[in-house]
Amino acid sequence: MIGSSPSFASFWLMPRLPEFLEASPNVDLVFNTFLTRQEAEAQISDIRICNWESDTNDLVEPLLKEDSVPVCSPELAKRYGSDGRRMLHEAPLIHVDRRQLGLDGDYPDWPKYLGEFGVQRADVMQGSSFNQAAIAIDAAKDGVGLLLGRSLLTATYLERGDLVAVADSYPEPNTYYLRRERGAEHRGVMDSFCDWLRGVAKTCSRAEVP
Repeated sequence: MIGSSPSFASFWLMPRLPEFLEASPNVDLVFNTFLTRQEAEAQISDIRICNWESDTNDLVEPLLKEDSVPVCSPELAKRYGSDGRRMLHEAPLIHVDRRQLGLDGDYPDWPKYLGEFGVQRADVMQGSSFNQAAIAIDAAKDGVGLLLGRSLLTATYLERGDLVAVADSYPEPNTYYLRRERGAEHRGVMDSFCDWLRGVAKTCSRAEVP
Protein backbone atom coordinates (compact mmCIF):
# COMPACT_ATOMS: atom_id res chain seq x y z
CA MET A 1 0.00 0.00 0.00
CA ILE A 2 1.49 3.33 -1.12
CA GLY A 3 0.17 6.72 -0.05
CA SER A 4 0.79 10.17 -1.53
CA SER A 5 -1.04 13.38 -2.34
CA PRO A 6 -3.15 13.33 -5.55
CA SER A 7 -0.99 16.02 -7.17
CA PHE A 8 2.28 14.19 -6.51
CA ALA A 9 0.81 10.91 -7.73
CA SER A 10 -0.62 12.43 -10.92
CA PHE A 11 2.17 14.80 -11.95
CA TRP A 12 5.32 13.07 -10.72
CA LEU A 13 4.81 9.42 -9.81
CA MET A 14 2.41 8.10 -12.48
CA PRO A 15 4.46 9.25 -15.51
CA ARG A 16 7.44 7.33 -14.13
CA LEU A 17 5.65 4.27 -12.78
CA PRO A 18 5.66 2.26 -16.07
CA GLU A 19 9.44 1.98 -15.73
CA PHE A 20 9.07 0.16 -12.42
CA LEU A 21 6.19 -2.03 -13.60
CA GLU A 22 8.06 -3.03 -16.75
CA ALA A 23 10.93 -4.28 -14.60
CA SER A 24 8.51 -5.92 -12.12
CA PRO A 25 5.60 -7.23 -14.24
CA ASN A 26 4.23 -9.52 -11.54
CA VAL A 27 3.88 -6.77 -8.93
CA ASP A 28 0.47 -5.26 -8.17
CA LEU A 29 0.74 -1.93 -6.37
CA VAL A 30 -2.12 -0.38 -4.42
CA PHE A 31 -2.28 3.43 -4.05
CA ASN A 32 -4.15 5.64 -1.60
CA THR A 33 -4.15 9.42 -1.91
CA PHE A 34 -4.64 12.04 0.79
CA LEU A 35 -4.91 15.80 1.11
CA THR A 36 -4.15 16.47 4.77
CA ARG A 37 -1.64 15.24 7.33
CA GLN A 38 -4.44 13.91 9.48
CA GLU A 39 -5.87 11.91 6.59
CA ALA A 40 -2.44 10.58 5.61
CA GLU A 41 -1.54 9.42 9.09
CA ALA A 42 -4.92 7.77 9.60
CA GLN A 43 -4.38 5.55 6.56
CA ILE A 44 -2.73 2.14 6.75
CA SER A 45 0.11 2.24 4.20
CA ASP A 46 3.41 0.43 3.86
CA ILE A 47 5.03 3.63 2.63
CA ARG A 48 3.97 7.25 2.35
CA ILE A 49 5.47 10.02 0.24
CA CYS A 50 4.81 13.20 2.20
CA ASN A 51 6.06 16.77 2.07
CA TRP A 52 6.07 17.35 5.81
CA GLU A 53 7.82 15.94 8.84
CA SER A 54 5.85 14.10 11.49
CA ASP A 55 5.93 13.03 15.12
CA THR A 56 4.88 9.49 14.22
CA ASN A 57 7.24 6.56 14.77
CA ASP A 58 7.80 5.94 11.05
CA LEU A 59 11.20 5.50 9.45
CA VAL A 60 11.73 8.76 7.57
CA GLU A 61 14.27 9.80 4.93
CA PRO A 62 14.45 12.86 2.62
CA LEU A 63 13.52 11.94 -0.94
CA LEU A 64 13.18 15.05 -3.12
CA LYS A 65 13.53 18.82 -3.06
CA GLU A 66 10.92 21.00 -4.72
CA ASP A 67 11.17 24.68 -5.65
CA SER A 68 8.37 27.26 -5.80
CA VAL A 69 8.69 29.24 -9.06
CA PRO A 70 6.42 31.89 -10.64
CA VAL A 71 5.04 30.46 -13.90
CA CYS A 72 2.42 31.45 -16.45
CA SER A 73 1.31 30.79 -20.02
CA PRO A 74 3.58 32.05 -22.83
CA GLU A 75 0.73 34.27 -24.03
CA LEU A 76 0.41 36.01 -20.67
CA ALA A 77 4.17 36.52 -20.50
CA LYS A 78 4.15 38.16 -23.94
CA ARG A 79 1.40 40.52 -22.82
CA TYR A 80 3.88 41.92 -20.28
CA GLY A 81 6.82 41.90 -22.65
CA SER A 82 8.23 38.82 -20.87
CA ASP A 83 9.34 41.22 -18.13
CA GLY A 84 9.31 39.12 -14.99
CA ARG A 85 9.71 42.01 -12.58
CA ARG A 86 6.79 43.85 -14.18
CA MET A 87 4.67 40.71 -13.99
CA LEU A 88 5.35 40.31 -10.29
CA HIS A 89 4.04 43.85 -9.81
CA GLU A 90 1.12 43.84 -12.24
CA ALA A 91 0.00 40.42 -13.52
CA PRO A 92 -3.11 38.79 -12.01
CA LEU A 93 -2.22 36.22 -9.38
CA ILE A 94 -3.42 32.64 -8.96
CA HIS A 95 -3.65 31.34 -5.40
CA VAL A 96 -3.73 27.81 -4.01
CA ASP A 97 -5.81 27.83 -0.82
CA ARG A 98 -3.88 26.06 1.95
CA ARG A 99 -6.04 27.11 4.88
CA GLN A 100 -6.45 23.47 5.84
CA LEU A 101 -3.48 22.84 8.11
CA GLY A 102 -1.00 20.60 6.41
CA LEU A 103 -2.54 20.66 2.94
CA ASP A 104 0.28 19.75 0.55
CA GLY A 105 3.06 20.81 2.89
CA ASP A 106 4.38 24.20 3.93
CA TYR A 107 4.78 26.18 0.71
CA PRO A 108 5.24 29.95 0.43
CA ASP A 109 2.18 31.91 -0.64
CA TRP A 110 2.27 35.07 -2.74
CA PRO A 111 2.64 37.50 0.19
CA LYS A 112 5.61 35.52 1.49
CA TYR A 113 7.22 35.15 -1.93
CA LEU A 114 6.77 38.80 -2.96
CA GLY A 115 7.97 39.99 0.44
CA GLU A 116 11.14 37.94 0.02
CA PHE A 117 11.92 39.74 -3.24
CA GLY A 118 10.85 43.21 -2.11
CA VAL A 119 7.75 43.43 -4.31
CA GLN A 120 4.85 45.40 -2.85
CA ARG A 121 1.32 44.97 -4.16
CA ALA A 122 -1.89 46.34 -2.67
CA ASP A 123 -3.85 43.58 -4.43
CA VAL A 124 -1.67 40.68 -3.32
CA MET A 125 -4.63 38.69 -1.95
CA GLN A 126 -6.80 39.24 -5.02
CA GLY A 127 -7.08 36.87 -7.96
CA SER A 128 -8.45 33.40 -8.64
CA SER A 129 -8.07 30.84 -5.86
CA PHE A 130 -8.15 27.05 -6.10
CA ASN A 131 -8.07 24.31 -3.49
CA GLN A 132 -5.94 21.88 -5.51
CA ALA A 133 -2.67 22.37 -7.35
CA ALA A 134 -3.82 20.52 -10.48
CA ILE A 135 -6.65 22.97 -11.17
CA ALA A 136 -4.40 25.93 -10.43
CA ILE A 137 -1.86 24.63 -12.98
CA ASP A 138 -4.63 24.29 -15.59
CA ALA A 139 -5.65 27.88 -14.88
CA ALA A 140 -2.07 29.09 -15.36
CA LYS A 141 -1.79 27.18 -18.66
CA ASP A 142 -5.00 28.86 -19.82
CA GLY A 143 -3.67 32.34 -19.09
CA VAL A 144 -5.71 33.10 -15.97
CA GLY A 145 -2.72 34.53 -14.15
CA LEU A 146 0.66 34.04 -12.55
CA LEU A 147 1.03 30.90 -10.42
CA LEU A 148 3.63 30.22 -7.75
CA GLY A 149 4.20 26.78 -9.23
CA ARG A 150 5.72 23.72 -7.61
CA SER A 151 8.68 22.57 -9.70
CA LEU A 152 7.97 18.83 -9.55
CA LEU A 153 4.41 19.38 -10.74
CA THR A 154 5.12 21.93 -13.47
CA ALA A 155 8.34 20.48 -14.94
CA THR A 156 6.63 18.67 -17.83
CA TYR A 157 4.62 21.74 -18.81
CA LEU A 158 7.73 23.91 -18.74
CA GLU A 159 9.53 21.42 -20.98
CA ARG A 160 6.61 21.40 -23.43
CA GLY A 161 6.33 25.18 -23.46
CA ASP A 162 2.81 25.19 -22.01
CA LEU A 163 4.19 27.24 -19.11
CA VAL A 164 7.17 29.56 -18.75
CA ALA A 165 9.07 30.56 -15.62
CA VAL A 166 9.22 34.33 -15.23
CA ALA A 167 11.19 34.91 -12.01
CA ASP A 168 13.53 33.29 -9.51
CA SER A 169 12.47 30.41 -7.30
CA TYR A 170 11.78 30.98 -3.61
CA PRO A 171 15.11 30.52 -1.78
CA GLU A 172 13.87 27.77 0.56
CA PRO A 173 12.85 24.55 -1.25
CA ASN A 174 10.29 22.17 0.14
CA THR A 175 11.27 18.59 0.98
CA TYR A 176 9.43 15.37 0.21
CA TYR A 177 10.02 12.50 2.61
CA LEU A 178 9.82 8.74 2.15
CA ARG A 179 8.16 7.32 5.23
CA ARG A 180 7.88 3.62 6.09
CA GLU A 181 6.14 1.99 8.99
CA ARG A 182 8.58 0.30 11.34
CA GLY A 183 8.56 -3.42 10.69
CA ALA A 184 7.76 -2.94 6.99
CA GLU A 185 11.34 -2.15 5.93
CA HIS A 186 12.18 -5.72 4.88
CA ARG A 187 9.19 -6.56 2.72
CA GLY A 188 10.54 -7.59 -0.68
CA VAL A 189 8.18 -5.72 -3.00
CA MET A 190 8.26 -2.54 -0.96
CA ASP A 191 12.06 -2.71 -0.69
CA SER A 192 12.29 -2.97 -4.47
CA PHE A 193 9.86 -0.10 -4.97
CA CYS A 194 11.72 2.12 -2.49
CA ASP A 195 15.07 1.35 -4.14
CA TRP A 196 13.60 2.28 -7.52
CA LEU A 197 12.02 5.42 -6.07
CA ARG A 198 15.32 6.59 -4.58
CA GLY A 199 17.09 6.10 -7.90
CA VAL A 200 14.48 8.03 -9.85
CA ALA A 201 14.48 10.77 -7.22
CA LYS A 202 18.24 11.23 -7.55
CA THR A 203 17.99 11.55 -11.33
CA CYS A 204 15.05 13.92 -11.02
CA SER A 205 16.80 16.08 -8.44
CA ARG A 206 19.78 16.58 -10.72
CA ALA A 207 17.64 17.32 -13.76
CA GLU A 208 14.68 19.26 -12.38
CA VAL A 209 15.59 20.80 -9.04
CA PRO A 210 18.90 22.68 -9.26
